[in-house]
Amino acid sequence: MTATVHSTHWGSSPLGSPVQSVPADEGFWTSETDRIWVQLTGDAGESGYTVQPRDRVDFTGQDLAHDAGFAEQSDVDAAEGADLLTAHA
Repeated sequence: MTATVHSTHWGSSPLGSPVQSVPADEGFWTSETDRIWVQLTGDAGESGYTVQPRDRVDFTGQDLAHDAGFAEQSDVDAAEGADLLTAHA
């Protein structure tokens, strides 16, 4: 899986990370400690893998900054962690 990671807590290993929740079509929260937002990326637009809560995922990616509108652009609302995504903008 190829992903863009949006987090200031990129100290955790992405290998075997548990999926906490999947609030967006191509994005999900993972990590056993700090919440790390993972945005699936790729050439085809829609990823070929459907992520489910409690999946354990291995991925490669880049730790990238995002702007204050990222949560809204990703359709992540307050109940799904929008405030945390916005705080790291």
